Parts: sequence; structure tokens; C-alpha cells
Amino acid sequence: SKFEGTWRRFQCLGTTKGGALVYDDYAHHPTEIKATLSTLIKRFTDKKIIIIFQPHTYSRTYKLYSDFVNSFQNIEEVLK
Repeated sequence: SKFEGTWRRFQCLGTTKGGALVYDDYAHHPTEIKATLSTLIKRFTDKKIIIIFQPHTYSRTYKLYSDFVNSFQNIEEVLK
């Protein structure tokens, strides 16, 4: 009854002065990223979505590079 959700999984951090919503998500595998982005796209159909991607580890990013690239294919803008 006291469970408040999972920390850093699609967590709303607030709104910028310009009115943009800011979310944080700890997804560090392409499959998790795809699931989170799918939720974003469905929830914010009328909004521009900008993603900032910070790799978790070099070795995982290197090994799964193509999968990571494909994870972001439906996003207008990705910063890395």
C-alpha cells in the first residue's frame, strides 16, 4: 500500500520556464527505450518529442549500437 512507483522510470521531473515537460527514464537497453518511447508517442500525440540519450556503458552501447539507433527511429530529434 506504500509503493509509490519505480524511481526513474518515466518520472516527470517538472516543466521548463518555456512550458516543456521534462521526463527522466533510466531505460538503458534498446527494448526498454522502445517501450518508453512508444508510451511517450501515444501519450503526447500533439507534442514535439526531443530525447536526450546518455549511454549507460560504452561496452553496451558499442555491442547494441544498431539496436539503439533503431530505438529512436520514430523521434524527431535525439541529442546525444
